Amino acid sequence: MGHATPPTSYGSSGTCQLAGGASRMLPRPGGAVFVLSASAIRGCTASGQLDTTIGTAPDFAYTTNGIVEFARTADGGMAHLGSTGWRRINAGFVPDTSLGAFGTVAFTLPTVANLIAQPDGGVLVGGTDGPDFKVLRYTSNGILDPGFGTNGTATFNVAGTQPSALAKLVAQPDGRILAIGKHYDTLDGAMVRFWP
Repeated sequence: MGHATPPTSYGSSGTCQLAGGASRMLPRPGGAVFVLSASAIRGCTASGQLDTTIGTAPDFAYTTNGIVEFARTADGGMAHLGSTGWRRINAGFVPDTSLGAFGTVAFTLPTVANLIAQPDGGVLVGGTDGPDFKVLRYTSNGILDPGFGTNGTATFNVAGTQPSALAKLVAQPDGRILAIGKHYDTLDGAMVRFWP
């Protein structure tokens, strides 16, 4: 057996050492991995070393709101989400400054959960506003999609007048989106399925 034993040839005794902790990871072609901490995106190479090709200080965090989630984009780059905005980074790990203000697309949501990068370059951002799950859709140009929901925002009341908490957006193979979270009026879970 022995398949669960990390090879000592990977990183340092089988471990890629990362400063600042880690909360999410995103596999890359060839075995490398992007890793998300509260304030930075870092990387491990396929051999388990810290990836220095993504910058000497690869911190693409927002000044005060940290990084909540990230997702791979169709062009090989990524989009990453903070509590008040999102950014896009190209495959060469260069921030796309053509979006929003200096590369940050700002929004206002009391609580954000995560985002989905779509094949057409659009981005879905999911969050919560009181009893409602809210999903914002942005076009590849970083503007709210007027053809989605109401002026780019879809609102789903899942908890009557009580608080709710969207936890995750997931894309299904047919293109539909699942939004799942908590439904505090009954202390149960809630899931919504919709076309983006």
